[in-house]
Amino acid sequence: MDNSNPKTPLDEIRIQSGKERLCSHFTQLVNSNPDKAIDYINDQNLSFTTLFLLKEQLKNPDILENLSPRNQIALETTGEILDKDGKITNIQHTIPKLIHLIKSTLIWILKTGSKDDGLDDNFDKLLDIVAIILIKVFNELDLLPLILDIIFKRYKEGRLIHDLVWAFYESRDPNCLFLIGKRLRSENMKEVELACDLLKFIPGIDIKYKTNKDYLYFNFINWFEENRSFLYFTGESFQQGCNPIPYAVSLEAKYLCETIPTNSQNIYGTLSSKEFGKIKDFNSLDDSSRDLLASFSCKMRRKNIHWWNSWINKSIEEQLRIARIRKGGI
Repeated sequence: MDNSNPKTPLDEIRIQSGKERLCSHFTQLVNSNPDKAIDYINDQNLSFTTLFLLKEQLKNPDILENLSPRNQIALETTGEILDKDGKITNIQHTIPKLIHLIKSTLIWILKTGSKDDGLDDNFDKLLDIVAIILIKVFNELDLLPLILDIIFKRYKEGRLIHDLVWAFYESRDPNCLFLIGKRLRSENMKEVELACDLLKFIPGIDIKYKTNKDYLYFNFINWFEENRSFLYFTGESFQQGCNPIPYAVSLEAKYLCETIPTNSQNIYGTLSSKEFGKIKDFNSLDDSSRDLLASFSCKMRRKNIHWWNSWINKSIEEQLRIARIRKGGI
């Protein structure tokens, strides 16, 4: 949540003297030198937090009509979110030129505002919904590390994280799990605890092992590297229950060694009629046999694709016989 931009005069006052001094100083400046006040508030390096705290002072018509497009959009978005329970209507249908400005403004809000997360409930609610819009509407996956930083910061402070976790998983990108997995080796035990809680649907990830960070990470990375291409987003979140499984392994995809397409839960749209037949035979097996075949198929293909091509074209019974014989090693 680092921001390398130089601090503006208004940001300096807020950081050093607090909200009340900021508001009184800006009000005095508007009265004594409105042009300077407008220059200060429109400074490109201004943080969103300062704009947010001055939103009442900015209702002055002489100031409001001279705000930069970024500041106008930021204030309008803030009003929409705080006054209408976060329902930003038809944002994806806005004209393309304005959409670009909206996106850049929302990124500015999240990046500069994240440093002051915890300012007050409305500010945090605003950050949550801006994060959700940036992920769900604009697919800004580069912001996932920042969103995860906020999640872990809030957890360590004993604050609510469910909405942000939901936004994070709504990226529908299995690679987001790797960002969490890295926290299993954190020096901060609270971070290890949260990482375990978020990843507890993965075999071998349990908070009871939190003092054995290498063991936890080993279990995670082995599972993730084996299954990354076959993971799909289920839509489950902490808002629906205390033990969500946000990502699951498609055994069908793993068996055929086919990557799950983005935003899909299956591989059916990519299969030939012959492959559909293989999936039908595969799904006729019991769960343990399907687990065995999927794992065996994946490992064999990675070791020797020529062996795999021969094996995958045998009958399902013969595939299973070979997999059981060679269960101890491929």
